[in-house]
Amino acid sequence: MNPVLAVVAAAVLVVVVVAVAGIVVSRATVRSSAHRAALLLGEPGADDVQESAALLQPADRRGYGMLRLTPDELLFAPGDGSDVIRVARGEIAEATSSQDLTGVARPVKRPALVIRAHDGQMLALAVADTGAWLTRLD
Repeated sequence: MNPVLAVVAAAVLVVVVVAVAGIVVSRATVRSSAHRAALLLGEPGADDVQESAALLQPADRRGYGMLRLTPDELLFAPGDGSDVIRVARGEIAEATSSQDLTGVARPVKRPALVIRAHDGQMLALAVADTGAWLTRLD
């Protein structure tokens, strides 16, 4: 075999292995964070909806966790075990979707769920289906 082709083939193989390993580690991190967050929230009620999500804003609380909507409040439990973020349903002033998030290091690829409370609190979350969450919050 041509030595140049052997080096190129080896380099391609290394790139593929590193990419696959990165994907596996990333998915494991998300699952593990969601699991820890779900334990923090406890068992969901019969009318609760929840899914793993990523908190994008506020920037100082960024991370993976679990988003839950109950009849009374919206909760985000971070996977790192820090305090649960709670917004009473009656305090939600606006729920929208946006890709334009001030203060986020890089642009988001899909629209984020943006929650603004009457007290000025703002949350931006990456969820699987922003439209479904907007419907639930309406």
